[in-house]
Amino acid sequence: MRTKIIIIIIFLSAVSISACGGGPLDRLPLVGDGSSDNFNGPAIVSIDVNPAQIDRGDVTTVTTHISKVHPDGIELKFRYPPELTYVSDSSFLEVDGQQIDVGPTVNKQKNSKKTFLVYFFSQSIFGESRNGILRFQLRGSALLQDGMVAVDPDIDDPTVDNSSEFDVNTTEFAAKDADDIEVIN
Repeated sequence: MRTKIIIIIIFLSAVSISACGGGPLDRLPLVGDGSSDNFNGPAIVSIDVNPAQIDRGDVTTVTTHISKVHPDGIELKFRYPPELTYVSDSSFLEVDGQQIDVGPTVNKQKNSKKTFLVYFFSQSIFGESRNGILRFQLRGSALLQDGMVAVDPDIDDPTVDNSSEFDVNTTEFAAKDADDIEVIN
């Protein structure tokens, strides 16, 4: 009897362990996460603002991870509160460990409520990996509670000159990721 109980416990333990994951379903990409090779959007982006709390006059660094860039390239739009200002010459794109000095094509404010910073990148700048990291700095210029920096990638329209492709009055901005920022003192 004791032997049968031990065999049953071992059998149930083996079944439990094998059911804990690692099966074929764990290898399938989630719908819409962009991990599939069939991804056809402008790019996958994630944003981080660090530090998330700064004093007036101090700077924060916005880091955006970019992957799976569309063959036509991307229009990478950022929206942030007017209490922050872009630090000139602070933009760098890192691709395969190399730093590329880049700058925004657009840095405009809309109705004194939001500021837009827009970059245009061809797919080729990202190399074979189609991945990169964009970093730039924002300076706290006025007190700000519950602020947010958001990013929205769009496919670059090759038929429109980049200098006129973005219109601050019709931004067509739909944030794909955002992070909090606060300016104190």
